Amino acid sequence: MTKQDICIGIIDIDAQFRSSMKESLEKEGYAVLFFNDIDQALSSIKLRKFHVFILECLTQKMSLNNIAQKLHDQSPDSIFIFISQILEKSAARDAMSITRSQYFFKKPLQPQALIQIIKEKFADQVAEEYEPIIEALHSPQLTPQERIHAIQSIQSIHGFEVPRLLSYLNRAQFDGTLKLKATDNDTPIVHFQKGSISKVEVNDPKSFFGALLVDKNYVSLEELELVLQNKSTKRIGERLIDSNLVSPHIIDIINIEQLGIRLGYMIKNISYELEIKQESQPQVPLLMDSIFLSRFISDWLNSKISIDWLRSFYLPFLDKKIMRGNLFADISPIHTFYPLNKMNRFAQEITKGVSIDQILESKQFQEEDVLKGIHLLLSQEFIYFDKQTRPSDHKAHIERLQKIKNQMDKQNLFETLGLNEKSKAKEIKKAYYELSKLFHPDKVPTQAPKELSELTTAIFAKISKANEVLSDDNLRATYLKELEKGFAEKILESESHFEEGKSLLKSNQASKALLAFEKAMSLRPPTSEMQLHAMWAKIFCQPNENIEQFYKDFESDLNKIPPEDRHNSIYYFVKGLYLKCIGDLDGAEKTIKHALSLTPNFVEAKRELNIIAIQKKSSKPVDILNGNLSDVVGLLFKKKK
Repeated sequence: MTKQDICIGIIDIDAQFRSSMKESLEKEGYAVLFFNDIDQALSSIKLRKFHVFILECLTQKMSLNNIAQKLHDQSPDSIFIFISQILEKSAARDAMSITRSQYFFKKPLQPQALIQIIKEKFADQVAEEYEPIIEALHSPQLTPQERIHAIQSIQSIHGFEVPRLLSYLNRAQFDGTLKLKATDNDTPIVHFQKGSISKVEVNDPKSFFGALLVDKNYVSLEELELVLQNKSTKRIGERLIDSNLVSPHIIDIINIEQLGIRLGYMIKNISYELEIKQESQPQVPLLMDSIFLSRFISDWLNSKISIDWLRSFYLPFLDKKIMRGNLFADISPIHTFYPLNKMNRFAQEITKGVSIDQILESKQFQEEDVLKGIHLLLSQEFIYFDKQTRPSDHKAHIERLQKIKNQMDKQNLFETLGLNEKSKAKEIKKAYYELSKLFHPDKVPTQAPKELSELTTAIFAKISKANEVLSDDNLRATYLKELEKGFAEKILESESHFEEGKSLLKSNQASKALLAFEKAMSLRPPTSEMQLHAMWAKIFCQPNENIEQFYKDFESDLNKIPPEDRHNSIYYFVKGLYLKCIGDLDGAEKTIKHALSLTPNFVEAKRELNIIAIQKKSSKPVDILNGNLSDVVGLLFKKKK
């Protein structure tokens, strides 16, 4: 059965109410008829089946109880919803008893309240309908038109979904622009030329050109500084080419890297409204192709897209089988990208008709890697979800529900619905509806264990509470003030711990500094600066065992720093410390010199360069990390023989 098969009768003498309610219900896809009196409704019942009656309690011809009895006699399976401008619920109690109804509303009321009841009552009978952008996740291969239509149909979308949109437009060979309108007035625009990205307009078009050239070892810092000293009206790239330091091809690569950084500004925890315009674009020689885009998506998954958002996004798909898309044969180029490079044969293993639940239950891979790997493959259309669900045993289902409840216990009301604090009313309604389909207690089988039923009820209560508060303008405003107040207090406390950690780090108390940084980061979403200082402290607190794993984890943490935050002295210094620890003294020296060039009075960087110089001359390495500080100082300042 489809929504169009569900017939709703409205019996009300209020023409304005009938008209607005009919418009809202028809917009949802339902069939609607309205009547001025009971006689019209009774005549119509003989001709067709009504699934729902919306009935005004005040009528002209007969008592409410008689009307309810006549309608119920003719249409005993219908759902009755009573409404009234004047009467209270007590006046309709007998009529509600006759029709076995639980629903009474006082006017004025929002149509959405009634629509939600109808949706929930018929959720099991109506074939599940998906928005085109979600339907795309169930398709083995999309046509160019389907990809573009899916994006055009979007009213709003989360910033972490932007990579999939970029990939769809790339595969569709799209010509035109994609404009993202954010609630913070940020309006980036992405230009496409036959699917490749040719230009990115952002509010902060900061240049990382020189830093990228040095980072990727195309030029040395000294060579770059020498070229910049010579005054010229030409761009840096042209001057480097004229000096025979790089080729034009290298300049193109760096410019594409800059496009990637600017795209990265859009990947954040915020909602966007979209404007997509198909139009021919000026021909430009520099284009970001699908391989570059795939690498950037991989980088954003590592450094920007949160595991909490991924958990919320994939809740409806946990029990769906993962299938190979028609493009699966083209998967080879992305096997070396994060997180696929961490999981041997991941793509092959997950496309054997298993679900996300089964993959996580096997414990073969880490949850974060699994969700990010699936997201990368889905965004590239290498896999898709089958619409049929995989039957799960009660034990696994209970474990999953317990994990979801534990996560929700730590979340605010917005996070419970998988939203951010700037989400609009329509996004809240949509999120609540999608989650209620998954966790409504009515969906629990009667033979299910008591624990499963109780967990489902507890989760649904949290979802309902979030919807109740956030759907009411006054309650939502009050809640936002409480959140802001609490967050402001946590920010102040976090900053205090962070400053304490920096002070401890300066005085060579790395272990105490690390504890202070960890406290600071537990109170708020950590900034890149906090993460880098914590890594600085951590590298001086290396374990005595499993050192190889420590370095792997450290490198992974470095890669989680967003690309736009990797061009400052602290990042280069921490990266230099890591390179020194793994034995790459030349790389460490070069990187720490870069840090010093950005912050000339960086005392710790100068000290590390001195230690590296000694290590390079000495056959025995200086154990700055585990050795006694006085020994290190003595080595630095001992007299030459």
